[in-house]
Amino acid sequence: GTTMIIHEDGTMTGYTLGFVGESDINGTWEIDGDKFIQTISEEFEEQRIVITITSAFEFTDDNNILWIETISMVDGNGGSIINVHSVEGMRGYPGDPVYGAMKAAVNHFSTCLASGFGRHGVRVNGIGVDLTQTDQVNYISGYEDVDHLWEAWAPVGRLGWPEDQARVALFLASDLSAFITGHNIPVDGGSPAGGGWFFSPEAKRFVNRPKTL
Repeated sequence: GTTMIIHEDGTMTGYTLGFVGESDINGTWEIDGDKFIQTISEEFEEQRIVITITSAFEFTDDNNILWIETISMVDGNGGSIINVHSVEGMRGYPGDPVYGAMKAAVNHFSTCLASGFGRHGVRVNGIGVDLTQTDQVNYISGYEDVDHLWEAWAPVGRLGWPEDQARVALFLASDLSAFITGHNIPVDGGSPAGGGWFFSPEAKRFVNRPKTL
């Protein structure tokens, strides 16, 4: 997950959590009709929990970056906190319910934090990302021959780019959103509005970009 912290004077702090080191953390999935089996290493699950939510839930730790920055906002003139999570925390995610639940935790944490610190001039909002090309999630490779189907996969009719997320973050960081706090904005090309996830009998898994219609 990523958190951006913007102080009233315009200075910004950003930090991103990610995997560190090398380890065998691969998991396997098996979906057969109504049968759902997840096999995943304990190490991977522990790291995923740390990356996704532990940093937020250790908010009262004096060594926690988010806690230190928030207190500095309270002591100063306020500011804006933007938590970047996933649209999967804002809708049902059949492919990985644990992941969806952890993203939902960050989603609701943002809302709760906003309600607690708003009176100090600290605004907190979240961005739920989907269908955006990044190094982590490559929406281009393997889909070159069906690029025309983006008009079916996303209501906006195209793939998203980091700039699309950045524009919303800029809005939430600026005074243009001075009366907005406690919200999680999906920046997803309208994917939930377009239907979301479908079970593919051919692929034997849930897909959100079917290659055949």
